[in-house]
Amino acid sequence: MVIVNNLFNPNSFTQQVPFQSSEDAQNKLERFFRENVSGPILLVLDDVWSESLIKNFEFDIQSYRVVVTSRMLIKRYSIFKFDPLSDEDAETLFRRSAKPSPTINKNLVNQMVTCCKKHPLTLSVVGGSLEGEEEPVWRHMIRKLSKGHSVLDLNEEVLKRLETSFTALEENLKECYLDFGLFLEDQRIPASALLNMWVHLYDHDDEGIDTLAKICQLSYRNLVSITTTEFKKDLPPIVDYCEQQFVTQHDLLRQLAINLNSKLPIAQRPRLLISAQEDLLTTNVPGKDLPVSLESVKEPMQARILSISTGESFSSRWCDMKVPEVEVLVLNLMSETYTLPDFLKEMQKMTVLNVTNYGIYPTTFENLNVLGCLSNLTRIRLERVTVSSLIRSTLALQNIQKVSFIMCKVGNAFQELCSDSVNVWPKLAEIEMDYCHDLVDFPSILCSSVYLKKVSITNCNEMSEISEEFGKLTSLEVLSLRSCTKLEKLPESITNIQKLSILDISDCLSLSELPEEFGNLVGLRTIYMKGCSGIHELPYSVESLSNIQVTCNEEISYHWKDFSNVKINVVEEDRLETLMRII
Repeated sequence: MVIVNNLFNPNSFTQQVPFQSSEDAQNKLERFFRENVSGPILLVLDDVWSESLIKNFEFDIQSYRVVVTSRMLIKRYSIFKFDPLSDEDAETLFRRSAKPSPTINKNLVNQMVTCCKKHPLTLSVVGGSLEGEEEPVWRHMIRKLSKGHSVLDLNEEVLKRLETSFTALEENLKECYLDFGLFLEDQRIPASALLNMWVHLYDHDDEGIDTLAKICQLSYRNLVSITTTEFKKDLPPIVDYCEQQFVTQHDLLRQLAINLNSKLPIAQRPRLLISAQEDLLTTNVPGKDLPVSLESVKEPMQARILSISTGESFSSRWCDMKVPEVEVLVLNLMSETYTLPDFLKEMQKMTVLNVTNYGIYPTTFENLNVLGCLSNLTRIRLERVTVSSLIRSTLALQNIQKVSFIMCKVGNAFQELCSDSVNVWPKLAEIEMDYCHDLVDFPSILCSSVYLKKVSITNCNEMSEISEEFGKLTSLEVLSLRSCTKLEKLPESITNIQKLSILDISDCLSLSELPEEFGNLVGLRTIYMKGCSGIHELPYSVESLSNIQVTCNEEISYHWKDFSNVKINVVEEDRLETLMRII
């Protein structure tokens, strides 16, 4: 209605055309087109954020066309998607806005284009702000941007224009979008890390359906981008829809999330984003050129979500913060050694811990035992961390439901406690170990986890054995051993796990046979076994299986064709990929 009103009533000096409702405005616009325009009509709707808006302009008029520009993907209509700007196009767009004088050399122009990250809106707005300015002003702008200042801080117009992207979102999507500010710049965010948080914060399902749907909705609006590993493209989801999915975000859109999270006073923010400047913990405050030290905040902070990002030189000198309401903690770190803060002991409401090391070497924690104080923890995700120092108090946490070790050094973390009588994570339902290259066998101490429903041990190339105690996991429903290239056999006791419904042994290159009584797995419905080139025959007991689907490459499919109770899905094997797994 606003658009049509502006079209019919461009100023207050002419007689105003009244509109009773949106439907009335729509009818009057259609009547205007029919009665006053004899030739073809092209209506352009620029920067649209709602599909329902377009419907208001769908008229059955001959030679009438509507062109819509939008940063979101509107699937209902024919789409032409523009590629990101090339270096040459970015420079051209910037020059059109900045109109640099002859004294501004090409090097300065290129530096500004780089600082604007080739973002069209930024190139136009920042370029326009430099129009007619002399070289010192250009160099001052470059210096500020190079020192870490955001374009959003330096130019209110860019912030205002980008913020419309956020304002157009539904409330639940706004919350999800704001969470992207918790992670580091220019890094892939695993969708599984978001799943861990959002299961608790927004009541998402454990399978990742809700989480991936929210990510896709943000992707349609071009607020994030989804990348998928090659493996995920080959096979359907294995219970976890977020597995092998990653999210990236343009720096400006991440900075927008940070700015929006920083609007309230520090102590009142629901999300508190902290970064370390050398050894000083700071956070952003609107209107301040430099971040503010947390040491100046004496009152307890009400943050429900806390993100702390530290660099390589951080010495773990923590100030005494009071954050008793934190439920989700995201630690982004880069140092080889790290000491968890003592104030963690006071965060008794914390349920989710996500630790990611972005440094070259795995991080060793000096005091991982602090986690043993957090009795309400339900989910822990550690990436590129040395966990050989797990102690009884950590393993005895009563409410842990899911643990993920990604590219971690696990050493003898579990074996050293095998002789102890500790009841390891009594409510554990899911454990994930991915690219843990020093894992040699499945920790037998976990075989007493009676509630364990999903075990995922993937890309652990040194794992060669699974003990017969594995058969004690009678509640297990999903077992993924994908790309454990040295695993030679499955334990015979696996046939005792009657609830097992999904088995993934894809690219287990050294696996030479299936257990003799494999047919006893009466609950088995799906097997993934692409790349199991060492298996040359199947046990006769597989005849007892019913309603089973096998996904494999052509070579393996011949072994299954003799059995009528099997539906075979043949996928193509990438031999180069298989070779890389061996290497």
